[in-house]
Amino acid sequence: MKNALFPRVPPKARIMTSMPVTIQYYGSDQLADVTVTSSGDEIVLKQSFPHGLSESLEGGYRVERGHHRADAYAIRETFFDIATLEEAVSFLKRCGPFRTGVHQTTFSDIKGWQVAFRDWLIGGYNRFPLPPVIELGEIENNRIGGSLSWDICTHTISDDPRRESVQAWVLCDSAVEAIGATIALDLIEGANFKTCLWCTKVFEVTKDNGRQYCTMACAHRAGQKRRRAEAKILKDAGKPKKIKTKSTKAKV
Repeated sequence: MKNALFPRVPPKARIMTSMPVTIQYYGSDQLADVTVTSSGDEIVLKQSFPHGLSESLEGGYRVERGHHRADAYAIRETFFDIATLEEAVSFLKRCGPFRTGVHQTTFSDIKGWQVAFRDWLIGGYNRFPLPPVIELGEIENNRIGGSLSWDICTHTISDDPRRESVQAWVLCDSAVEAIGATIALDLIEGANFKTCLWCTKVFEVTKDNGRQYCTMACAHRAGQKRRRAEAKILKDAGKPKKIKTKSTKAKV
């Protein structure tokens, strides 16, 4: 006897369109203290944060009083731009907890996370590479790897109870999780990314950016370099070849 409630043919899935998704990662205006030490060949960076702030509720999400929702995409761009130790320290002061429950990292780990996240952006949603740090907690590992923790609810937009918008929140507790959430959302949405042939920056591929360079400025610089190289080849090709001869001294 067949059970109509569990058909052999999968039921149709509901498609939810125009649903805004907010990344819930909160931080304080107060900067963290970052200490820099050396351990062998490694440069160790340790964060410490102020304590004693009371908690409050904002939008159903428990946050500490005086905290604000972070711009996760700005965090991602700032993180990708880190090139020096000074820039890494500046980022760790402003980004909130870099990892969940872990207040210490190394400069090489930061560079490793940059490579992992860039590879994930370019490789696609199901191609998250092995992170540079393997001792991740289960929740942190799932969130960074794209298994997002969703909180979806309706929001009334007028006095008419039939007019409601559906909103979703992605919960994050660290800068690394927030960066991972931005990448996962971009790839779920179908965005494609490439590495700029000039500055190596990762950029979203659209019909307007030429698919090779992140900006017109990079495309212009690359074109200038190519034209100079071609001009030099033509110039060298037009020069007569010099024949080297051995000089002989007359004997007296």
